[in-house]
Amino acid sequence: MQLLIEITSVMVERPYLAPYIVSDKAAPKVRARRHDEVLAYARLFMSFGEAVGWQIRAHQMTDDAAFAWRTYFEDLHKTSSTVRRVVERDTSLLAQETLWLFGVGPVEVTPELSPALVHLIKVEQGEAEADG
Repeated sequence: MQLLIEITSVMVERPYLAPYIVSDKAAPKVRARRHDEVLAYARLFMSFGEAVGWQIRAHQMTDDAAFAWRTYFEDLHKTSSTVRRVVERDTSLLAQETLWLFGVGPVEVTPELSPALVHLIKVEQGEAEADG
């Protein structure tokens, strides 16, 4: 949670970045002023999602917490074209749990998924009980 506070505090220091995260404002074009800064800021949210995804993999949060984070990251992915751009560009680099958080990952159980993610998918599909 502290990491999210630090990431979002950047919007207080640099309010011009906020529309790229909290709305669907497209990132500036390549070579345009602030292009790199806007994409770097969006990558911070993607990296935070990756940290949460690894916590899921390591069984360091309850199912309720994992689903709450999924709601947050799915909404972020739907709302921000800039976040969507960086996540979808880097899908091959992200953990399956992270892709699931952003709503672009696995929805079917396959052998290569971690037991934690398999459990969450089964809970989502009504095939298992949530652990709280």
